Amino acid sequence: MALFAEWNTEKGWAMQLHLGPYRDNNHRMSKKLGPDSGYDIMGESPQVERAVTFFDTLDQRGHLPKVIGYNLSSSHSEGLCHALNSFNEGPAKTKMQYGPAWWHLDHKAGILKNLSLLAQHSALGNSVGMLTDSRSFTSAVRHEYYRRLLCQFIGQAMEAGEMPDDFAAAKELVADVCYANARSYFGFPCYEASMS
Repeated sequence: MALFAEWNTEKGWAMQLHLGPYRDNNHRMSKKLGPDSGYDIMGESPQVERAVTFFDTLDQRGHLPKVIGYNLSSSHSEGLCHALNSFNEGPAKTKMQYGPAWWHLDHKAGILKNLSLLAQHSALGNSVGMLTDSRSFTSAVRHEYYRRLLCQFIGQAMEAGEMPDDFAAAKELVADVCYANARSYFGFPCYEASMS
């Protein structure tokens, strides 16, 4: 993992770390159907301390790349978010990012909890928004669902007086989280037509 991190640093690439699954728990069915056939669960093994040790070691060596970290159990969410924040410094706006709700947390309540956590403990406005590690064409739907929940979250925060009642600023925030931040963070070319 340290070698991959070094290579990512050299290339300026982001490293995505998915932490916490226990894979293929039903051995009989996994043997019958093969790996990754639906018998994975949320793991509760210690993650935060190990992640901090890994990040700190890389940082001391000068090999800490941009990182997006995901966890599978909600009991690790705040700790991982703060662990990532502990190593945030340029050149990216938010070099170390707590990723969007993933796998067993990728549902309405999980996504809203994730947005709340980013707003309270990190920088929602710097988030790269929804990502996917899936190769399925149906994954596009989750991006639309995420955008709808993001707009709901921001609208409710505006109504509650937790954010300024400024539609133009809210529109810019949504555009940043859903497009501009990812473009900048990953170094993608600009495609202005999508912003109209």
